[in-house]
Amino acid sequence: MTMTEDPPELVTAELAVIEDNLFRASSPAAVIVAAKQMAQPLGDLIRDRKMVTKIGRNEHTNIEGWQTAGAMLGISAHTVWSRLARGLPEGERGWEARAEARTRSGEILGAAEGMVTNTERNWKGATDQAMRSMAQTRAQSKALASCLRFVMTLTGVSGTPAEEVPDDRGSSAPPAWAAPVGDVAGVAGQLVSLLAAAGHPDGGSVVGRIGQAIFDECDDTIPVCVAHAISLITAAVTTSSGEEGANAATEASPVAADAPGPMTRDAEIADADETAERTTEP
Repeated sequence: MTMTEDPPELVTAELAVIEDNLFRASSPAAVIVAAKQMAQPLGDLIRDRKMVTKIGRNEHTNIEGWQTAGAMLGISAHTVWSRLARGLPEGERGWEARAEARTRSGEILGAAEGMVTNTERNWKGATDQAMRSMAQTRAQSKALASCLRFVMTLTGVSGTPAEEVPDDRGSSAPPAWAAPVGDVAGVAGQLVSLLAAAGHPDGGSVVGRIGQAIFDECDDTIPVCVAHAISLITAAVTTSSGEEGANAATEASPVAADAPGPMTRDAEIADADETAERTTEP
């Protein structure tokens, strides 16, 4: 007598419907379609608005690009904590932070931690405030990337955040002082004021040439440090021009001979101290 086993029962099932996903799509295929539809305009926007940084042969998305991708799906990054980095070798100092990617209802979709120390080439001598800010930026980029990386990859841009990638010389992505300034028109206005104070007859066209030269040298951006330097120089030159004009007007005045001469810095301080003493006397 031989024993025969019943053939295994064939189990057939339809592909499950997925409702709880970023795109609220009804199937995996629909998720892919929706991700591709998002990737095209996202890629065009982040490249056009300089939200990517080319490091080596690849393009990497800056924090603004990750925030843009998140905004398209109702996702934003939130810093959970930031603190001085622990367990570092003697003489090394840094900051670390943790961030979460959340929906508008508060659901956590991803989380990550980031750190920066003063041993990194671009962060030697950096202040605690600057390092703390970068630690939070890195954590937020990584948190958003943890749930949006597949969409970013579909744009043709690397899924690794720019702030996390060392360049060919071993340095990190550009620090805060090298970030592109947002108000380019404001910088141009300061340059116009600077040239006007210097008595240049054709400031408008010169500003255009200077701006283009900065763009050519700085990858089509005006770094924050350059804008700050222009602001300081403009303030110094315009203030100096105003003082010279006031002195010229005083010399031309009929009472100029009886007027006191310009005060030195020491005299100003002494005069201010004397005034303060008179004010505080009972």
